Amino acid sequence: TSSRSNNSNNNNNNNNSNSNNNNNNAPKRDPFNPFIAGSGAYLSEAARQEMAARGGAPVQSSSTSSSSSSAPQNKYYPQRTMLFFEDTSKIDEILKKINEFSSALASDQATKAFALNDDIGEVQMLTDMLNKVRDVGRYHSTQYSDAQERFFSTRLMSWPADRLFPILDMARLLVLHPDFAQHHGELLRLPGRYNLLQSIMNSGAAGPAPNQMLMLRTMANWFKHDTLRRHVLANSDQVLDCVEKYVQSDNKMIRQAAVTVLLNFTVGVTNANYAPPTQSGQWGRVLRIASRMLATETESVAQLRGLIAAGTLLSSDRSLRSSEGVSTLKDSVAKLASGSQDADVKACAGFLLADL
Repeated sequence: TSSRSNNSNNNNNNNNSNSNNNNNNAPKRDPFNPFIAGSGAYLSEAARQEMAARGGAPVQSSSTSSSSSSAPQNKYYPQRTMLFFEDTSKIDEILKKINEFSSALASDQATKAFALNDDIGEVQMLTDMLNKVRDVGRYHSTQYSDAQERFFSTRLMSWPADRLFPILDMARLLVLHPDFAQHHGELLRLPGRYNLLQSIMNSGAAGPAPNQMLMLRTMANWFKHDTLRRHVLANSDQVLDCVEKYVQSDNKMIRQAAVTVLLNFTVGVTNANYAPPTQSGQWGRVLRIASRMLATETESVAQLRGLIAAGTLLSSDRSLRSSEGVSTLKDSVAKLASGSQDADVKACAGFLLADL
């Protein structure tokens, strides 16, 4: 067992909103179903039928605050805080769905080995783990054991892709808990240890759309605590590969999650002590991804996060103004600055256009 201590969260990660742009583009409650992707996966059958009769899934509120666009100060970037998907209101639904899927797995001889084994306390272990993330007020005193970390990483994460979305939703919450983050971060430093981040990226990519969204939301939350943030930044190529793959998805919730990872990555690298060669290569790539995303994005939440990511990079390295893809970025930003109906997007685009 590795040595452990409760991890105190870095000051710049205490908020799940853009504190220095004072807007609420990250919803404080995430009305997850878990997917607004039409599956209604945590809803009852009756609710799913009602949703289908309405012609689709409920829409997640993503309106931004109506701040004054006349203020001369740029309140949007450089961004110094990150955004996280922190809603814990659906823990009972997550637990119910995992148990439901476990029963389904147990009923089929081909998948029986994946089912929870109540004889060795796995159902209780699952419940205990979720109760710890539910009780936010006791994060400073609750801990996860090696057995719990191993149960989640090797047992639950091995489930078939079509049953995995509540497990990925659980991962989204676990990495927000300071002790789980500290514990897994310490284990990652041991040779041959299980890499949960890699497993999440592999599982999400191989699964249906809800898995992809939850994979990206978990990756965004991976930046919450220092021990995991260092790990995700050290694996930047894989992270950016994943973001690049999904940032122009047909599904707006996947795009929104992907650009949130991009924004958190940007805040991380502009505050980390990266060597100039790494900095130059990664920053240019982030800017190119943001440029491609803004060229096609229609949703204001994702647009604003992409603009803030690009502006944060340009504020940190002015030489990026002459890098590959900036002309495309400038065209996209100009269209938003002149034509966006969202006050924050229009104002932020105006500042970024002037910087370009």
